[in-house]
Amino acid sequence: MRSYGILITIAAVILGGYGTICFLTWLFQDKLIFFPFRDYEATPASLGFNFEEVSLSTQTGDSVYGWYCHTSPEPRIVILFLNGNAGNISHRLERLLMARQQRADILLVDYPGYGRSTGKPSEDALYATAEAAYQYLIAIRGAEADKIILFGESIGSAVALHLAAQHPVGGIIVESGFTSIAEVGASHFSWLPVKYLLKYQFPARDLIKEVTCPVVVSHSPLDEVTPFRMGEELFRMASEPKKFVTLSGYHNDREFLNDSAWLSAMAWLMTEVENRAVKSPSSH
Repeated sequence: MRSYGILITIAAVILGGYGTICFLTWLFQDKLIFFPFRDYEATPASLGFNFEEVSLSTQTGDSVYGWYCHTSPEPRIVILFLNGNAGNISHRLERLLMARQQRADILLVDYPGYGRSTGKPSEDALYATAEAAYQYLIAIRGAEADKIILFGESIGSAVALHLAAQHPVGGIIVESGFTSIAEVGASHFSWLPVKYLLKYQFPARDLIKEVTCPVVVSHSPLDEVTPFRMGEELFRMASEPKKFVTLSGYHNDREFLNDSAWLSAMAWLMTEVENRAVKSPSSH
């Protein structure tokens, strides 16, 4: 009987500890998902780009800060870049070089809580940031909807897909994306009931089914954050026309920006967007 009591006590301690871990995961999930940096390391001027500071009001009541960068006297299209979950827009300046290669202007914007943007990050706050940036491009910059390319990085790919499911755009790039935030969590913490702990969804698998524009999905087999199989699944779910690019390196590597296969996919996407824009009237 004594040994039975000891076993009961041990089981209670284990279950109590497990329950505590679950509770703390639920309580501090924002800190496990979002890693904002306030300070800017540099500006587009450090790379010789002309840029304008942008401040936008979102539907969630935040003021988000960004840079509209001019890369060509006669840009072919404009890219709306949506960050991953860490850092801020100053850590994505290499994207300006990519935009210049494609003769595209580019808008980078920080989510609430990142850089100079007010508020706190959340799923709704990220979606609202993308919405405000899209409306800015249409209403203020005079961009044609079918000449806007959304570039979503990691968690930003779900944000880009959400925007593309709501509004017409010319094309979308999904870089190191995932099927849902819960499935990413489960891939790292299979011993936790992540699906039931998270208050956020970011349901990229469902969203990509609603996207009708040309899509480029890019992912690396070495990605240690979002499994490669998730990129493959997103590609399978996407409608034609679409291209898949196998990247090299880890999740935060950027060497692929000079990879011939990736550059070829970008050129393909640019051509698809331009051809479609010619064939159909622009949608504002």
